[in-house]
Amino acid sequence: MFYSDELIEEIRTKNDIVDVISGYVKLQKKGSTYFGLCPFHNERSPSFSVTPQKEMYYCFGCGAGGNVFTFLMEYENFTFPEALKTLAERANIPLPEEGYSKEAREQADLKTKLLEIHKEAGLYFYHQLRSERGKTAWNYLMKRGLMEDTIKRFGLGYSNKTSDDLYQYLKRKGYADALLKESGLVTIEEKGTYDKFWNRVMFPIMDIHSHVIGFGGRVMGEGEPKYLNSPETKLFDKSRNLYGMNYARVSKRPNFIICEGYMDVIALHQAGFTNGVASLGTAFTSRQASLIKRYTKEVLLTYDSDGAGQKAALRAIPILKEAGLSAKVVNLKPYKDPDEFIKHLGAEEFEKRIAKAENSFFFELRMLEKGQSPRAVLGFRSKADSFYLEEFAALGAEVLAASEDGSLGTRGFVTDVLSRLPEHRYVLACGPTAMLKAVHALPQITGGQFSFEARMACGFGACVGCTIQTKKGLRRVCKDGPIFHKEDIVWQTSP
Repeated sequence: MFYSDELIEEIRTKNDIVDVISGYVKLQKKGSTYFGLCPFHNERSPSFSVTPQKEMYYCFGCGAGGNVFTFLMEYENFTFPEALKTLAERANIPLPEEGYSKEAREQADLKTKLLEIHKEAGLYFYHQLRSERGKTAWNYLMKRGLMEDTIKRFGLGYSNKTSDDLYQYLKRKGYADALLKESGLVTIEEKGTYDKFWNRVMFPIMDIHSHVIGFGGRVMGEGEPKYLNSPETKLFDKSRNLYGMNYARVSKRPNFIICEGYMDVIALHQAGFTNGVASLGTAFTSRQASLIKRYTKEVLLTYDSDGAGQKAALRAIPILKEAGLSAKVVNLKPYKDPDEFIKHLGAEEFEKRIAKAENSFFFELRMLEKGQSPRAVLGFRSKADSFYLEEFAALGAEVLAASEDGSLGTRGFVTDVLSRLPEHRYVLACGPTAMLKAVHALPQITGGQFSFEARMACGFGACVGCTIQTKKGLRRVCKDGPIFHKEDIVWQTSP
């Protein structure tokens, strides 16, 4: 039985593309088109467009485009039948129990086979860990304090010392060289064929549907690099996946905990913190933030407590804010990471640290005091925000204070100050009038030469829906939702 063109078209038309994509991407309407940050590549200025009249999306930055089916296939790693079924269920349209169209089979074939290969590889690594050859790796995991149930839950395994062990296994399963090469698990060259991973503890990387889409490996003994990830493939894009996300998304906890490594995530889950996730050997990205936004509104950062971890937190905070997430930073000292902390002090003490997590704004202030934050403040002085500007100035930030009424001074003065500030520039304003002037006037005064972030120095403990009278009527000051004390980004622009 085939899915008829009429049925496919009915499912497409019953799923409004703006509604579907809004579940993944924050969209803003401009005229008849919606725009947002592209979920398929990193960008700072929105170039991803959704046109409801045509039921199509297109990114002017990377060229990604298509309809509601292709969006789900690209974003969720779905095959066409999986996307069709998801959208049919969303629209309450029953599907025939059997049969796929020829077109659907062709579109799904490659991705399905790659998923099969990764599943086979995961099972192979899993069984090798329990063999005599995996004894060293097993002892390593026991020494790290993992329970057998935890090892099973995360599907941990071992890649043997033989450099083509997995390749030979998969060849016996009947997979062709071209397909194995495309999987990223095997390197096939004129000089020989060898596995991507060998003599490593293996960590299967799963998408949100628990499909294995890649692996991470920790070397046993001497060897570099210490940790190695799968290369990017048709299945695996590390910038828009998170380790542990398949479990965290169904956690009953109200937030997500972001940490650095596989073992941190596993230690958190074993201790009952099933909302832990980690980026995959890359700096935290806007696409990962957008993925998190689908499931929670708050993030707790538990990066390593050393200098590198603090810098990673400083880089992640504005990305989380831009995605509409509030962020707090958990103090792990005197220990380096969640794994080490829980081993020494236990889950109960970690829960206490979560309760005392530091607001991201004050974390940034503290890092500025320690000289670890490169950021400076361009302030619009009014009576109410004098305290905040003086607080920044006392910590060594360069501060440009405009006049009492929030005016900006001369073009040359503002441009000169901005040119001496670091890469990230804050614009701190108090009250709707000062904020609106900052938002509208700065790009004009600087000629679009500088990027900046405008922050409201709000004295309210929760959002009171500040508005300001404009020529077009009342306008809400904050871009989205509540603003909390001194922390929400309400506008951002780039040169």
